[in-house]
Amino acid sequence: YHGVDPALSKAVAQAESSFRPDAVSSDGFASKGIFQLLDSTAGDLITRFNFKEPYEPFDAAQNAYLGVGYLRRLHDIFSTETQLHSRLSTIPVNSAEELEKVALAAFNAGEGNVATAQRQAMLSGKDPSLYEAIAPYLPASTREYVSRVTQFRDQIAEREGGELIV
Repeated sequence: YHGVDPALSKAVAQAESSFRPDAVSSDGFASKGIFQLLDSTAGDLITRFNFKEPYEPFDAAQNAYLGVGYLRRLHDIFSTETQLHSRLSTIPVNSAEELEKVALAAFNAGEGNVATAQRQAMLSGKDPSLYEAIAPYLPASTREYVSRVTQFRDQIAEREGGELIV
């Protein structure tokens, strides 16, 4: 529905919850469901997608639809300059491979943290459109997450005989 590589979507779900629809994070943020969405993120997506039904975090189909929709939104946010709030905007990422990594980082750390990392890379004279340039300014847990999801995606695509869509 959202034009996101199915192998990437499955890899995110695997990394987030091991495909458990009843998963709740223990990190203090209470992310829920297969895609471990925050209630605030899900609420924003419900509004954006004009859902008529209420948010049900443990409804696997709804959580997956919203989670993949959020991943699509992050791809869109980082493919063009996007104003996040009055003092922070994203820097466009030009290649599909870089965009995927940046979107994964934002799924994990939030788009504001990734946009801040882009700004820090730029101030350090590095190309903020490259994941490797912004990675040092992201939490180690986010860098590990991007690597893990990328590995899962490759394994899923190989197992399913699919072609990677990046």
